[in-house]
Amino acid sequence: MSHKIMLSLFVCMIFILLSCTQGESDSKYSKANPDQLDNQNQSEKNLDEDQITAPPKKKEEPVPEAEKETTTKEDNIKVIFVELGSKGCVPCDMMQPIMEEIKEEYPSQVKVIFHDVKTKDGYVYAQQFKIRVIPTQVFLDSDGNEYFRHEGFFPKEEVLKVFSEQGVQLIGN
Repeated sequence: MSHKIMLSLFVCMIFILLSCTQGESDSKYSKANPDQLDNQNQSEKNLDEDQITAPPKKKEEPVPEAEKETTTKEDNIKVIFVELGSKGCVPCDMMQPIMEEIKEEYPSQVKVIFHDVKTKDGYVYAQQFKIRVIPTQVFLDSDGNEYFRHEGFFPKEEVLKVFSEQGVQLIGN
């Protein structure tokens, strides 16, 4: 009898642990707070190997410093939309059509950039933006300062809400 009780308690604990872990990663979106992100990322500095793996480094070739994504005020760009993901990642691939639509619909207001973080060149951006999971969307203002960040698939309607915070004139409004 006590064996059955212990077994059912163990199963319940596993269920609770799994539901707590999923709840943390399912958050819709969060406002970027640089101090909080730095502290959080300091403790989670090493990315999960299944998510992103570092390419082998050659000793004679230093890894280039990633350039900060910026634009000039003259371009009239209000938002720089940076997608950090990888080819073959299902939620990353689901973001591709959304990014293409945004490029076509808002070319004068939004600059769309994709970095494949599983490549040698893209991994630098994974480090620069201190991403934890893919896909991650980072939204920068016209000065190149991050004002919003989201992890996971992000529906177009939600992306547009983030754009409107920076004064992007949405189609149909």
